[in-house]
Amino acid sequence: MDRKTIILEILKRLRDKKEVKQQDLGLDLETFGEVSEMILNEGLANGIKVQRGGQGSRVLYAWYSSAKITLLGLEYIEVNDTEESSTDESNEEPKLQIYAVPWPKGKTDAEVEENPPSVPQAEKFLKDPNIEIIDWHNAKVLHFTQYWYAVTIQYKDKAVQKA
Repeated sequence: MDRKTIILEILKRLRDKKEVKQQDLGLDLETFGEVSEMILNEGLANGIKVQRGGQGSRVLYAWYSSAKITLLGLEYIEVNDTEESSTDESNEEPKLQIYAVPWPKGKTDAEVEENPPSVPQAEKFLKDPNIEIIDWHNAKVLHFTQYWYAVTIQYKDKAVQKA
């Protein structure tokens, strides 16, 4: 894989809020670090950490835990991604679906995290074969005077095959 393709793949993962790992990209640590520095130096993303050291200033690690794509990075994807097209339905903006149930009375955050309440509508939605789940999170939400256990789901509708 050439460096431009690697950069494009990393930027798409950042855009889609997916983990960026050296192993997933099939790269050696030195190449991963060099490409990560290119992305950072060109302003395509920020928050990337690359640590060098030892003889020859070799890459010790490259870390993306707080990395975020920049506007320049998004523009790089638009210009260089030949797989995307304006007529492709997969370019549809992700949608959000939120389900909530009252916070269990007398339960601490830790107790609820260990044994979360059932949210049947969310469970059903997550199993729907007609949608593609991008990500989901749960949280304690204060709405007016009551706490709720909320499940937020980011998704896209799956493309329907035309006969």
